[in-house]
Amino acid sequence: MQYFSDVVQDRNGNVVSSASVLVKNYPALTTATIYDSTGASIANPITTSSDGEYTFYCVPGAYTIVTSKSGITTKTRSNVIIGTPGATINIKEPPYSAVGDGTTDDTAAIQAAATAAVGKGLYFPSGTYLITSAISPGANTRVYGDGWTTVLKTTTISTHLFSVTAAGVHIRDMKLLGANGSTEINNSGVYFGSGSDHGSIERCELTGMAGSAILCSATSYITIKNNYIHGLAGSLGNSADISLYDTVSNCIVDGNICLGGTTYQTGILLQLTSTDHKVTNNYIGAHVRYGIIDYDVTPRNTNNLIQGNTVKDIDGSALSGTSGAGIYLEAVGGTKVIGNYVTNTNISTTTETLAPAGIGINNAYGEILISNNVVFACNWHGIDVVSAASTGRVTVTNNTVENCIKTSILVRNSAYTKVTGNTVTQNSSATDRGIYFNETATTLRKGQICSGNQVYAYKTRPIHMEYADTFVCSGNNIVIVAAGPTLEGYVFDNSKQGAISGNVIDSLVNTGYAMIISATTATRVSGNTLINTTGAGRTLLQVTGTCTGTFVDSSNYLSSPIDVGNGSTGGRVEITHTGAPAVRTWAVGDRCINIAPSVGAAKAWTCTTAGTPGTWTSEGNL
Repeated sequence: MQYFSDVVQDRNGNVVSSASVLVKNYPALTTATIYDSTGASIANPITTSSDGEYTFYCVPGAYTIVTSKSGITTKTRSNVIIGTPGATINIKEPPYSAVGDGTTDDTAAIQAAATAAVGKGLYFPSGTYLITSAISPGANTRVYGDGWTTVLKTTTISTHLFSVTAAGVHIRDMKLLGANGSTEINNSGVYFGSGSDHGSIERCELTGMAGSAILCSATSYITIKNNYIHGLAGSLGNSADISLYDTVSNCIVDGNICLGGTTYQTGILLQLTSTDHKVTNNYIGAHVRYGIIDYDVTPRNTNNLIQGNTVKDIDGSALSGTSGAGIYLEAVGGTKVIGNYVTNTNISTTTETLAPAGIGINNAYGEILISNNVVFACNWHGIDVVSAASTGRVTVTNNTVENCIKTSILVRNSAYTKVTGNTVTQNSSATDRGIYFNETATTLRKGQICSGNQVYAYKTRPIHMEYADTFVCSGNNIVIVAAGPTLEGYVFDNSKQGAISGNVIDSLVNTGYAMIISATTATRVSGNTLINTTGAGRTLLQVTGTCTGTFVDSSNYLSSPIDVGNGSTGGRVEITHTGAPAVRTWAVGDRCINIAPSVGAAKAWTCTTAGTPGTWTSEGNL
């Protein structure tokens, strides 16, 4: 029997689940008999799994494979060679006679067998096979061993173990051992180059390489699945456990364990026109530069999916201490980062030049979604969005960010960024804010949204927006976990044309403000709930600086209504109380509505002379 496996994708490279796969005999086009791994016949057609994969066994020969599903174009592949009579070549059998003792050079024997195995199986029995130059299988060859007791190794630092330039080559169930040439890029376990489309490597152990354990370049539709990578020794900038480098598209990287080592650069690298990939369910341990990187020199939409991965223990000492993100995106768009777990990144990062965070985005080019990730105990920021391009639109939503040393979610110099529905728990010794929109005075950034977030705060300024234009801050909830150095809750400064509404804070400390609005113009403040559980005597809401056109209306709830300060120029505050304010600082035009009205009593009072408390004049009696 001959094993066959493939993945169904649509024209955009998305995997297609629940598709129908009909296997026919070629050229007769009669329905073929196919089998499972036990040799029992199974129904034909079969259905793809949730990741678009289908597998079956069959008698070696030629087949037609028809894939279909409602809503996608039916695809027919004719004359698919799945072995031939006598379809498996054993490299140890005559006339090839590889030795497999770990010391005899088996290069010529294995390459001769590989040349003869086009469209067939190429079988490596248990043993250790030494080669001195790369093995190049032909088209539609299925290379397999007896598991990790089959070892292919080289002591030549300038060679790959497999160099694949033919389509449909599938490698599985063996161990690949490289030569540890620390500055040699051409020392990979498997190299999929130009012409190698629709290949795969599965269930292999790879160790000792210097370039990348698995390197893909100028190819597409490669499946890299369930491999174990460890003990690598490369120090080149592009070294990675798995590298999809330079004009690579529509690959699936799933279920791999990437433990390249603490001197190795990156876990999974997508770089230079590396597009439409699915990077899912991988485990990435200690690396020096990044866990997963999606990077381009020329900004472009790469449309990659990074989902369900675990990334941890990223050092960050490379690039002069500027690296270290668990997942890092630069100059790309269309990428979705969903449902990953990232922890203990930026261990040795020393500078904020790039985006040092559990998840870092630098120079976003198009739409980027950061959703439903857990970022825990990272040594710099949790999520960092930096310098999005004019076309960049970053959405940070429904993530859990906890116990990070610096800012939990940081947005720097990036317009049209949405931070919504996240749960943030500050580190008790954090040195910075919970959610921080940090812009520059020279360029106000448009379209910032901070909405529906929950912040458990230990430190100052759990939510801080500055230099924002046409911004929204709504429906957030700040819970002060412990009294201490917290100075302000919500802070808005040097901004304009915003809406601040529906936010809540329960403040446990007697210093600072629950909300401060500073030098922020043309902004409406309404429907917020500001509570001081330690009692009256503290200014809950402070308006200061030039705030022309900003209006704090009476729909806000303050646990002590007169604990408002307005020392601004051009800002106006309206409160409700039982009498005209007798404490705090007020500005001309501020208003207090009487909430204990009676016949003959004032309806409301207006501040006619600024001061502490200023002069308040009745608007007339009932």
